[in-house]
Amino acid sequence: MGAPENLRKAMESELSLRFCPTFASPNHTTTNLSMRNILLLWVLLSLFSCREEADIAPTTSLANCGQGLETSCDPSTPLSAPAGYRLDTIGHVLKNSNANSPFVNKFQFVNAQYGYAFATVGLEKPEFFRTTDGGASWGLVATPTAVLDINNLQFRDDNFGVLVVNSSQLLLTDDGGQNWRLQEMEGLQGQLNTLAFDAAGKLYLIDYDFREGESTLLKSGDDGATWDRLFVAKTGRAPSLQVSSEALTLYNREKVIRVSATGDLLSEVTLNVRADDFQLISEREWVYLAIEGGVFVTRDAGQSWTKIAESRGSDNIADFSGGRIIGFESATKGLFVNPVGYCTEEERAVEECVIASVDYTARDCQISGTAYGTNTAMRHRQNMGPGRWYLAVGEYLMVLKEE
Repeated sequence: MGAPENLRKAMESELSLRFCPTFASPNHTTTNLSMRNILLLWVLLSLFSCREEADIAPTTSLANCGQGLETSCDPSTPLSAPAGYRLDTIGHVLKNSNANSPFVNKFQFVNAQYGYAFATVGLEKPEFFRTTDGGASWGLVATPTAVLDINNLQFRDDNFGVLVVNSSQLLLTDDGGQNWRLQEMEGLQGQLNTLAFDAAGKLYLIDYDFREGESTLLKSGDDGATWDRLFVAKTGRAPSLQVSSEALTLYNREKVIRVSATGDLLSEVTLNVRADDFQLISEREWVYLAIEGGVFVTRDAGQSWTKIAESRGSDNIADFSGGRIIGFESATKGLFVNPVGYCTEEERAVEECVIASVDYTARDCQISGTAYGTNTAMRHRQNMGPGRWYLAVGEYLMVLKEE
């Protein structure tokens, strides 16, 4: 066999393996194809065999996620849903508040009936709430007088829960908040904020040293009685934490760090645009939202990224709450809050945002119409099943569902 024939076979094998490895056969042979036919075959394989990898084109994005808005400076403008979705109010979370906090900081439902929430803004003492009827009504739950601030909450079930309080202490309950015990955390390098349970009920905390930009991941297997130092990393900013069966994922506006359950570093990815929110869809599919850049997705655990939607964010709102992901069910379909600007009303900045839905496969993006003000801004969300999300909007709990 001559040199041209060797070159032709080598190119055929290289093209098959490099551009479409899923469909390459280790025993394939071709003896009668010309170089032109080989190139034609590769084009056809790229169009059909590799179609699964080509449904996100890196050169295009949906630019109408925020176009044609009827902006409003009225902070009482109600929030609405984009086309194809419905938004309903479930209950008034802060109805029984002793003060006048403008919004719920965070909430969590452990099942369809039991949920917990807290508010801190505008209050001399933070307030904690509980529902047992799916969010229709909320009762105020007393916390110890030593609790001056609530930073985060996480419940394992409707009884056992943990609150991070005063940035350096834990508040634990075994009966849904009827009784509490305050626990000091010894040997901290900085402040506590993020916490999460894994599927086995083990508890994780992040101790963030803002002076050094360093985060320490802590782990407890006995409901917070004792703690082990699992992993330490330079994160720059304070990270959030997502726990899955495969990894512990620390992420902030700049980095995504994945760690094993035993504390081994699996990967560290630096984001190319400052991220305002992040979601781990699966172990290899991630999405992040950057108000100054758009919505980006990866299907290879951060090795490459594709912008699938534009954002209308600008520098003058970069210091506000920014954009937030509501939820992506896949790397091509999801919902997010898109900030579009701000105006000043009575010497108070009013943030303008809309809910945007994106379906990249269908090349479709819808927005919810009129922008809404800061006192009705979405502060937290939780997925409650396929096509269904609970949102904390101002003082209320709302449900956004696909129709």
